[in-house]
This record gives sequence, structure tokens and C-alpha cells, in this order.
Amino acid sequence: MTSTAIDWYKANYQYLITSVNRVYRHLECYISHKQNQTTDPNPNLPPPETPNSAIPFALDILCTQFGLSACDRDILLLCVGMELDPDFPLLCRPTLKR
Repeated sequence: MTSTAIDWYKANYQYLITSVNRVYRHLECYISHKQNQTTDPNPNLPPPETPNSAIPFALDILCTQFGLSACDRDILLLCVGMELDPDFPLLCRPTLKR
């Protein structure tokens, strides 16, 4: 594998993780809003920065190939987060009201 390919894989992974973290933060804000009614449930979180790359990232290619909307993309990232981040499922579990 060439050095360029290795650099792309590293940048691609970082882009994916940054994108998953954005969805995670959005869920945190939503949950916080539901619990306290103090935070904005729909924060304007910026999209992840796209490093300069001659080759598009796998996530962007996938979204383009399947015509995914921004919402579809975030649902896909939610699924990825559930698999990669052990804290992600904790955000998605139902909370019991006492």
C-alpha cells in the first residue's frame, strides 16, 4: 500500500469519526432538552471539516451513490456510531420516568 493510500485511509477514518461525533453531540443536546427543557433541541452543529483531498471520502461517495439526504446520512452515522462507540447505545436507550 502506498503512503498516499495510507494517508487517505487515516483521513477517511478521521472524517468518519468526526461525522459520528457530530450526530452524538446532536443526540446529547436533544436528550438534554427533553430532560431540562433548557437547551436547544436542534443545535446548529457545523458539518465536519472536509480536509483537502483529491479523492472523496467513502462516506461522501456512499451518500452520493445512494442519493442519501442529510437526514439519511445522519441515520447511517447513527448506525455506525452504535457499532464503533461503546457510549452511543447509552444515548439511545429508553429512559424510565419515575
